[in-house]
Amino acid sequence: MVLIPLLTRAPMNAHPTQAGPSGPVELFQSRGGPVVEARQAGLRAFCLEGEKVFPLDQKGSEPAKCERNSQLKLAFSNPGNYKAVFLVGMDDDHAPKWYAPKPPSIGEPSGARRGGSGEAVPSRLPGMMESVAAPTGIADTPVGGAVKLGINHGPGKVRIFALFSDKPVKAPEVEAAVDELAKRHVTAQEAEALPLRRPDVLQRSLLFDISQ
Repeated sequence: MVLIPLLTRAPMNAHPTQAGPSGPVELFQSRGGPVVEARQAGLRAFCLEGEKVFPLDQKGSEPAKCERNSQLKLAFSNPGNYKAVFLVGMDDDHAPKWYAPKPPSIGEPSGARRGGSGEAVPSRLPGMMESVAAPTGIADTPVGGAVKLGINHGPGKVRIFALFSDKPVKAPEVEAAVDELAKRHVTAQEAEALPLRRPDVLQRSLLFDISQ
């Protein structure tokens, strides 16, 4: 169980996430059957620049931008009452950014990837790293601490995925899906969803651009 700290700089629910394609972020719903499609969930991201908070809501065809010296804050809504959520990002280098759950704090071995929490993590995470508990409700729920983009994110586009399910999603499942996108040369902008072998997972994703 992960404690969800509140973001005090600005209210997260100033613009509540709405279900369906008319919501404030780009949404993708996996086609796993009527049970999955009837339940809703949402994902939002915020750019923190000093004391200012800017929602990373895509407007038009261009993704929202966030300076690399800023911080990233994530939030989700869970009106569908899913039991678990996994938040992970992917850039065009197909290097996963581990946001929630937080990766284990260990030394950086040879060939390690950088995680979204700012800590070094191995290129293959242990199988026990799986979805965190997902509080329910239609209001935005902040997840974890703010991510310092300058530590582990390079300039360019990043796709963030929120994976909602009742049975936890594990890190190896996510890594396998990211590896498949890499083999298919699918960019972060093109990857609206991860190719998981799980019809029970509802996916929400959004794209933002990190400027130098």
